[in-house]
Amino acid sequence: MIEQEAPKPRFSLQSLFFGARTSKSWMASLDGLRGIAVLLVVATHSKRLLGLPWEQMFLGHYFQAAGTIYGRTGVYIFFILSSFLLTSHMMRETIELKSAKTWINYALKRFIRIYPLYLFVLVVYLIFPGFKFELKDLISHVLLQEAFNHFWTIVVEFKYYLFFPFVVGIIVLLFKRDFKASTLFLLSAIIVTEGANVAVDFTSRLSVLPHIPIFLLGSLAAVVNAKLTAVFDPENPKQRRWMSILANTSFVLIVFNFPNLVSRPLWDTVFQANYVRLSANHGFYTYQAILICVLLVTHLHTDGWIKKVLENVALRFVGIVSFGVYLWHIAVLGYLESKLNAPGYIQFASVFVVTILLSAITYLLFEKPFMRIKLRPQMIKSS
Repeated sequence: MIEQEAPKPRFSLQSLFFGARTSKSWMASLDGLRGIAVLLVVATHSKRLLGLPWEQMFLGHYFQAAGTIYGRTGVYIFFILSSFLLTSHMMRETIELKSAKTWINYALKRFIRIYPLYLFVLVVYLIFPGFKFELKDLISHVLLQEAFNHFWTIVVEFKYYLFFPFVVGIIVLLFKRDFKASTLFLLSAIIVTEGANVAVDFTSRLSVLPHIPIFLLGSLAAVVNAKLTAVFDPENPKQRRWMSILANTSFVLIVFNFPNLVSRPLWDTVFQANYVRLSANHGFYTYQAILICVLLVTHLHTDGWIKKVLENVALRFVGIVSFGVYLWHIAVLGYLESKLNAPGYIQFASVFVVTILLSAITYLLFEKPFMRIKLRPQMIKSS
């Protein structure tokens, strides 16, 4: 019998953006969560386009009233996910933290994940005179000395990348991944840094210090998730039920933590619509981040509706190209607002469509090729 060749995998959009990962992977839902985060940011910055009365009634009113809350929460989801994934990776038994190769690879991956596309976007800002972006601005942004508009998060995250090795070093090398010691350390660090935020007014928007509690919460979520993964029995219905209860409860609390169609009566009663004062309170965002971390960890151990929504292909796609969406959306917003003569809701929708399409292109041209570059990590040889 003649043996036939196995059919070659067909080219498809799914293979371009999702690769070998499938919706069954636990990572799939994190792509979806990242997608929600960037959509919150874009919606917040685009809210001014919703100017007609009926638009204000259904969407604009809530973004106008508390836009800061939506946008900042989206950014903090990014911070939490970044810290969660980095900590989860570095806590693996196969990673040798004492190896210089591990940390060279860490630095290389952090650099190539951000700088190629970031630099390209800055060059585009420089080329088009409408952005009023000069060469000195490009240099100061590349050197992380300055950050216009939404670029401040790049500076903050890079600064945390320098701080992170000390955190994971304490967890892995000092505490030997011990759950109780690591949890106590992270909780203490969160309380101390949150207290510093209350006591000290950090005036620099590029300072990482006000955001350290959020990053540390992401690391704490990773420690808790590692413990749950070790002891959780997916065949135990009682354990799964508790995970579902916690995931659903955290979701409801997050929804009511936003001013929206569902929670608006409660907000009006409790806060008298004083959203600006509330959104300026850093403790509010820390509470929000705690809820997000609970949702993040618990939904990974269920197959409930939250995980299914986050694993939606469209939402995952937005999450995969979310870095580009974040970098491009302000430029697209400014261009369409000045050039597109259309009703506000058309402009609003166009910002999302054009930004996502542009981000998909630059993901394939810049992000995906550079993400393949890495050193071979130093692994501990199994005995």
